[in-house]
Amino acid sequence: FAFAIVLSLMGINMRCCPPRTGGDGKFSVVGKYNIDMAYDFDIKNDCAYLGTNDGLLILDISKPEKPVKLSELKLGFIKEAKVFGGLAYLSGGGNGFFIVDVSDPKQPKLVGKYSNGGEIYSSAKAGSYAYLCNRLRGIQVVDIQNPGNIKEVKQWSNGGQYWEIVIKDKIAYVADAKNGLEIFDISDPGSPGLITIVPDTKGAIFVQVADNKLSLGTFQGI
Repeated sequence: FAFAIVLSLMGINMRCCPPRTGGDGKFSVVGKYNIDMAYDFDIKNDCAYLGTNDGLLILDISKPEKPVKLSELKLGFIKEAKVFGGLAYLSGGGNGFFIVDVSDPKQPKLVGKYSNGGEIYSSAKAGSYAYLCNRLRGIQVVDIQNPGNIKEVKQWSNGGQYWEIVIKDKIAYVADAKNGLEIFDISDPGSPGLITIVPDTKGAIFVQVADNKLSLGTFQGI
């Protein structure tokens, strides 16, 4: 398997370089870095942060045609990687949830870990809280103000299978493969309120919100 840098992708914005295609309108790969498996990635400041079977892999992609490994932090399986303000928030399935200081991409440091059983597939940060998508146990709200002492604030579940969570403007959008797209008001982290479960969205496993539009990936397609 490989991490590939593509100049233009349908439905995916790599955010590393402006879209460009050849004269025939086809997409082109300009760079590749071979690894065993990459499940997810985020890109910040010419660095790619990849979740792999072994942990967090950080690549320098300032030259897209030749990605260079900067560092690797062995944490075990990482399904999702998100980076905000010098910290990486990693969802590690049965390994739990990790917070890693990546202010120096060459020397990532583990600063927090949380696990309460189950499989954490996704996370979303809102203020000093993280909302963890625990596949079989529901959504866990944890206080991450002190990464070294992460505390659970609330947990809720509709008995579904929770794959991904996205937060925008104090609204949480949750992809539940069993029940469909669930939308919650999280203005009070200690008491989230279900707004609706969108009909005909069963099988939901991925959700993205951008420019007032929501895209939902399901087992049947988008």
